[in-house]
Amino acid sequence: MHNKTLINQSFFILLTKLIYPCTSIFLSILIARYLGPTSLGQFAIAGNIFSCFNILALMGIDIFVLKETSQNISSSESILKNALFVCSISSILCTGGMIGVVHILNYSNEIKYLVTILSLALFPMVICQVYESVFIAHQKQQFYFITFFIGNFFKVIIGYFCIVHRPDLSWLMWIITASMMLSLIGTIYVSHKKLFNLKKSFFDIKKWYSHKINFQTMKIFSFISIGMVIFTRIDIILISKIRGEIETGIYSIANKFIYLAYLLLIGITTAMYPRLNKHYKDSMQTFKKKYYQYKGIIFGVICFCSITIHLYSKSIIVFVYGQEYLEAMIPLKILLWSIFPMGFMLFYYNILLILNQQKAILKIISICLVISLPITIFLTYYWGYVGTSYGIITAYTLIAVCYFLCLHRKPNIFVLIKQKS
Repeated sequence: MHNKTLINQSFFILLTKLIYPCTSIFLSILIARYLGPTSLGQFAIAGNIFSCFNILALMGIDIFVLKETSQNISSSESILKNALFVCSISSILCTGGMIGVVHILNYSNEIKYLVTILSLALFPMVICQVYESVFIAHQKQQFYFITFFIGNFFKVIIGYFCIVHRPDLSWLMWIITASMMLSLIGTIYVSHKKLFNLKKSFFDIKKWYSHKINFQTMKIFSFISIGMVIFTRIDIILISKIRGEIETGIYSIANKFIYLAYLLLIGITTAMYPRLNKHYKDSMQTFKKKYYQYKGIIFGVICFCSITIHLYSKSIIVFVYGQEYLEAMIPLKILLWSIFPMGFMLFYYNILLILNQQKAILKIISICLVISLPITIFLTYYWGYVGTSYGIITAYTLIAVCYFLCLHRKPNIFVLIKQKS
């Protein structure tokens, strides 16, 4: 893959990663303006619970598919079918889990109803994300972007008229579910045309297992995903239970700025993955050279995100949401510091995956979770969203430092792998 291809794929991966949160931000702006902070908090809580179970339903299979398909392009059809089978079962189970958890946590009836409707979008969302990994491995992300864009464009247009003319969040949730089904239909159609023809063999179950899945590896990815759910999604759930819906809505505005930076970084690191994986297989010397080169790129992107958010976030909040939501600047100023450890955490995570250090990743996440989760809960209880912001920084910093030590410990992990080869 040449530099032009890398830039091209990075661009489309970034656009794809930004579509869903950008449409959600647009809808949240409309909700804040037309329905008020309480409805904004309800929308943030329902969306966050959906995101948690989305990651749980995926079980890291999207990363597994990307890794396996990048190394075995000829077996991509079989890998995809195996993954779709597993994700179909997990997404159905997690749909029931979403509904069960929102009742166990004893949220209001409005939130229970919103989450129940939104749970129907879980299955199409998970299947689309599995397909996306195959498109990335084949370096044809632009085709997936088109189908995903059409579905989300439908969500924005219909959602706008729904919020303005029929101020009821339940209708909006039905529209979001319908848009995901539209994206799924388009994704399957495009995959048949641009990647491979699934029509003849898709329902031949015996052919689904020509490429065996390493379930031990998949189990590790699943536990990693569960750990990352707790790290990245626990904040809004904690605030909603400890401080209520209004404070959750305020914090969600600040969190959206950081989430956009997160998506920018994850889009770039995901685009780097196939190329780094290829260099790892071909030449360790080239791999090490690209490792340091790409780390410099990540540092540049981190600085760009931090400076841009620092300079323009206040004006954007006032212009978009209104003067009454300026309180969101308090947690945002703190969360800005999380971009640095978050960016390097994502980069080191991909490097450790390429080096087949999944078990090390799982150990690091487990240890950091045991340390940071009680701290975050304690800080949230006493300081609200300010404490949560400090807890998030603590969590990201712990993981980034542990990943760094794992890669650069003595003897150096690069040296160990080179000696082994």
